[in-house]
Amino acid sequence: IFTGGFMAYSVQEIDLSRIYLDNDNPRHDPIQNESEIINHLIAKEGVKALARHIAEAGSMSPLERIAVIAHPKVKGAYIAAEGNRRVCAIKLLADPDKADSEANKKYFRTLAAGMADRPSRLEAVVFENMRSARPWISLRHEGEQGGIGTKAWNAQQKARFNAQGNNSQNPNIQASLLMDYAREQGLLNLEQIDALSITTLTRYLSNPVFRDMLGLTD
Repeated sequence: IFTGGFMAYSVQEIDLSRIYLDNDNPRHDPIQNESEIINHLIAKEGVKALARHIAEAGSMSPLERIAVIAHPKVKGAYIAAEGNRRVCAIKLLADPDKADSEANKKYFRTLAAGMADRPSRLEAVVFENMRSARPWISLRHEGEQGGIGTKAWNAQQKARFNAQGNNSQNPNIQASLLMDYAREQGLLNLEQIDALSITTLTRYLSNPVFRDMLGLTD
């Protein structure tokens, strides 16, 4: 159990059957029935794609945990305070009949059939109540907040990350490499480089006449 800083929390493994979806989640207006929550998340929140990724990877992202709070009415049960989409996807992989149509049931059955082991327990951060979970949820979902929240990569940072991989697909990679070269060779200073738009540079570099004028080869 961690008791420093904000309110106390603990990390536990919890049976999936004991975790309920949040009917008062910011992603939708209040919904009382869990099956209707599932229908909404399938239709509006990309749960099918998320379930496919989980099925192909064999697990949820190891870099992220779900958060839960004690259910106010059901003894020994919890409500998903953070990770409603992920919990929904896992529930559908565990029981495809929870889907809203025969086509979707078939979709989740196919995904589940390809999994070596469907999760029945989830590692979760357990908070006493939503009040104690809110500061951490805010850090994840409410932007940079002056540097304490999650800071998204800009286009050049994404391009650098993709350039490090084996299957580089980001269209801005060549522009990022050119900007790095300009900085390393002293052709532009940092202020000038920061003022550049990597997506605009990418549009120029997509023109073969422009690339040939600069003597660039891909």
